[in-house]
Amino acid sequence: MSRKATARTKRPTPKQRLPSTNSLPTIEGLRSHHVDDLVRSGLTVQTITEAGLYSIDDPAEISRKLNWAAPANRLGPALAFPFIDLATKKLNGFTRLKPDTPRKNKRGKTNKYEQPAGESHRAYFPFGCLSAIETPGEMIGIIEGEKKALAATQSGLPALSTSGVWGWTKKRKKDSRGKAIGKRLLIDDLSSILWFEREVWIGFDFDEDRNPDVNHAAAELARVLESHGARVTIIEIPPGPRKDGGGLSKMAVDDYLVLHGEKALRNLIRGQVFRKEAARSLDDWRNDLAVARIDSIRKKEVNLCRSPTGAGKSHADTHAMDAVSTSLVVLPSHKNCSEFQGTCESVGIPAVAYPKLSKATCENFDLAKKAMASGLSPSQSICPKCPHAEGCEYQDLLTLAEKARHKICTHARGAMSFDQLSEGREYISVHEECSEFLRPGIQISSGLKQVTMVAEAAINDCKNNYQTNNPDLSEEYFYVRMREISEDLAKSLKADKTAVIDIPVFTGPPWNCDARLWDAMNSIDVWPDADSMRLVKALASGEICELVVRVDEVFQRGGDRKTRTSICAVRQTKIPSDVAIWFADATADRSEVESLLGGLQVRDRTPVGSLEAKHPSLQVPVDITKGTSPKNVAAIVTGMLESLPYQRIGVICHREHISAVKEVAGVIQASHFRGGESRGSNEWLSECDCMLVLGTPRVPPHVIRDRLLKLGLPAAMAKSDEEVRWGKDYWSGRTTRGNRITVTTLAYRDHDWHRAHCQIVRSEILQSAGRGRSVTETGIPVVVLTTEDMGLPILESKFSPLTESQREILESLKFHLLRKQVSSVVRGETLSEPSPTGASSEQTPTIYIVGNGSVSSSTIASAVGSSDRYVRKVLKELSERNFVKRIGQRGGWTLDQPPKLNLYAEAGIANLSACTSRGGSQA
Repeated sequence: MSRKATARTKRPTPKQRLPSTNSLPTIEGLRSHHVDDLVRSGLTVQTITEAGLYSIDDPAEISRKLNWAAPANRLGPALAFPFIDLATKKLNGFTRLKPDTPRKNKRGKTNKYEQPAGESHRAYFPFGCLSAIETPGEMIGIIEGEKKALAATQSGLPALSTSGVWGWTKKRKKDSRGKAIGKRLLIDDLSSILWFEREVWIGFDFDEDRNPDVNHAAAELARVLESHGARVTIIEIPPGPRKDGGGLSKMAVDDYLVLHGEKALRNLIRGQVFRKEAARSLDDWRNDLAVARIDSIRKKEVNLCRSPTGAGKSHADTHAMDAVSTSLVVLPSHKNCSEFQGTCESVGIPAVAYPKLSKATCENFDLAKKAMASGLSPSQSICPKCPHAEGCEYQDLLTLAEKARHKICTHARGAMSFDQLSEGREYISVHEECSEFLRPGIQISSGLKQVTMVAEAAINDCKNNYQTNNPDLSEEYFYVRMREISEDLAKSLKADKTAVIDIPVFTGPPWNCDARLWDAMNSIDVWPDADSMRLVKALASGEICELVVRVDEVFQRGGDRKTRTSICAVRQTKIPSDVAIWFADATADRSEVESLLGGLQVRDRTPVGSLEAKHPSLQVPVDITKGTSPKNVAAIVTGMLESLPYQRIGVICHREHISAVKEVAGVIQASHFRGGESRGSNEWLSECDCMLVLGTPRVPPHVIRDRLLKLGLPAAMAKSDEEVRWGKDYWSGRTTRGNRITVTTLAYRDHDWHRAHCQIVRSEILQSAGRGRSVTETGIPVVVLTTEDMGLPILESKFSPLTESQREILESLKFHLLRKQVSSVVRGETLSEPSPTGASSEQTPTIYIVGNGSVSSSTIASAVGSSDRYVRKVLKELSERNFVKRIGQRGGWTLDQPPKLNLYAEAGIANLSACTSRGGSQA
């Protein structure tokens, strides 16, 4: 079955899909352009008539409807939406108007609709939704705007509308500064509805730019409705067609109806509302994985598997490999390759991993490194003339891998030579985040002069070596193209704004290209940097699919800005069409994988449902950034460890916090985001009882621009920081006890930037948290501290991290108690039971309390350099949280036992065997 590229033609807008005004129906009481407006929202004549919509021309009547003192001459004719009283099912006299000439408010925004002055918000109820509202438990929707509510109800989705995204709440009490502080309460029209056990969907518009106020309103509405017993789903309305400038267009419920029809609208809403995933056993899940892999061999499709870490994606590969003669598995690192080779050997599959070039495998490694540093392949430039070629361990291992029926290689090798690696393979599997494999990026800001010199030397070398009357002009032409391309790119680096560069004319590379370039470098003693050489070679060979000159403004210390110009390029890895290919990544998005493949269709074959969790993965909405003080981070970790019943803690955090975190008692392993250990093997499971993921690994703008270029969105990449707008945003989460909460976070307003940023950040967090293998029996609990929406249950039990001062004083108390313990041992005194500090006896000294052993506040004050009064204040705070206690009214201070969080009980997981077997009791 051949693969078909997804068409990228622009879809017509709703207005383009509808008939002209010549074919519009005539409706009594409505002007023709008002009928046109309503029909363009997908409304039928019957819906319009039943709603009693009409036109108003008289300015005086418009003023009366709006409770204005003067005639509304400037508004022009208006379309009227009369409101219904829910109790009587009759018109209640409240009318909203849509004027032909809308006025602007104080902020300069157009008021598309007007409502009576001095009156509270009212809800709009289409006649068709009244029956659903009166029926307990019947599903209803809440939308902003009367036309949208009519469109949804007409489509078989009973819905009401509010006057604006905040039109559902009563006015709140304000403080002396005018800030609203009162409780959010439903308006009377909504509070009269029985919400208990009713499915409710919120369908606010997809706007051209993300609107934090809309996100905040939706999250708060969901929270308030669920406090009334409703089950709420916030619907994700898909974007409209891309505009000429590349941005996404607005899409509302009525727009979706017009573009796709009533059935598609119903499927969109119901598919999200009733998306209930039954928990499945790991054995059942793994069986589906194996069956899908084997089934794909005959279909020869591109497949995606988003199963979580630990679900058995690699194990499923072995089933497919056992069913074919040849295969290729691509993994992120050499360590991963070595581990998978061991997995294959354990089930009798003769798979061989490509070797790592190192001093251990290459006797000419220094020269090989020099070639790689200049963008050349050592195998092509160094090995042919290497004096150690005979008996070379690297070459022997390389030959072994190349002859193997089942090959294993890294992403880096796969991206450079996938054509050769995939040739003759019957099954291919690529694991983890695949953007750098499918569309490797190259970025340069200098080094082109050296490339030009090397290309010129290669041209001269070709001419000097011509031995016949028929010289190989095609080889010389390749280096000519390299010289011309490097000169043109150098000119592009003088650009003053970001712009797309046309792909230059290219030709095929000669067979001995890297060997010729290596000789040229040696002859003139010029050594270009690797990226500049690779970029020019790739352009001359026709391997580049995206090419842009990017001009960034970079903030420096002191608030100054510096302009940085660079050439950014993307190379497309070509995927064969006659083999079954799998992309296995727990954090992947199907549409993004399709973009990275250049438009090829991808089939998502992740098993249906969700995997039963054996261990909790929970979230605490605390934002820890790179700029957070290391001492504060250490205090947060200390506070968490005092609340957790575990003795061996593993931590993944920002690189800037590693040193401080490692000093905390109980932390036995720590790694940073995007470090090798965070994507490592099962070491975390064997060494740790629990795992903490601290912070949000956000990335700078240039990383997002690189991502957008790989996704084929150069227009989005070219937007300035002011256009994409980074700032406060909101999302709705659910706690471990089922309650809705609204979380404040940071996000981009631009949709493409937001999506790219979320994909990068969430992928890293989920990969880090996945080291806990929560779906396996041997896994461990994981707690993630971030304000990013991770889709994890939010820990509802109160968790208050220690302040820096609290941690310092608590550690000082422990130190002095320990010193007393040592003194007691020297005197031969009997020790009491260990105090429950959560510290491992193997890693940190265990604190023992000797009789009534205690430490005075003055001793601690002297040690930490604070006043006795301040230390007593902090000790009192710690005592209120059961960290410390005082011996008598005037005695010293000793350790207390703070209550421990039962993460399994919080997550609703009954099986505690794995936890208790590790010694971290959850009793």
